Amino acid sequence: MFSVLGASVFLPFLPLLPAQVLANNLLYDFSQTAIPTDNVDEDYLSVPRKWDIGNLFKFMLVMGRSARSSTM
Repeated sequence: MFSVLGASVFLPFLPLLPAQVLANNLLYDFSQTAIPTDNVDEDYLSVPRKWDIGNLFKFMLVMGRSARSSTM
């Protein structure tokens, strides 16, 4: 939502009305309520896991490019 706030400074119109911004935040917050109640197996939590940086980098490349191409 910071991008909308920044855009409203430079645009001669408001990209979203204040009610739309509040509705967007409410919907996003509601969708995130499931995260704290997620059940994870105890055996998965018993040992610290190492991050596979190679897979993380591939994920960032694919998701970053797809998100960028969808906004063009």
